[in-house]
Amino acid sequence: MGWSDCSKETPTALLSMRRVSSQAPGLLQVSTFLNKDQKNLGDTSPVRLMEMAQSSGKTQPGGIFVSKEGGNCRFGHWGTSIFRGPAGERLQIWFLSDGHDFITATHLCKGQSDQQEVSEVHQIILGLWLLDKP
Repeated sequence: MGWSDCSKETPTALLSMRRVSSQAPGLLQVSTFLNKDQKNLGDTSPVRLMEMAQSSGKTQPGGIFVSKEGGNCRFGHWGTSIFRGPAGERLQIWFLSDGHDFITATHLCKGQSDQQEVSEVHQIILGLWLLDKP
């Protein structure tokens, strides 16, 4: 997988990457929410995480909901929703949780999305976990 780190271009995300071999690479951004107070997060099931992703995507102007999916992953549970923008953009949003902390990710393709890139992004996201927790 040929990906390049472009985090300096997007300082609000923990990590930003583009796939080098895509003709029109999308932007993958990953961030975390660490629950330092260890408060009960409530329901972090795949269904709830899908709802969170869908709700988050609805805040994008002109975004049309396409689909949602969820399940178990290395970190715990995951949920994702896919949206199409008015100019054909493809936005996918993920929420992952281990019941204590969250990992969030977005993948935005402004042109025709490269299906190999979309597949690789999904593999990357489902393989994420947090190494060290405070």
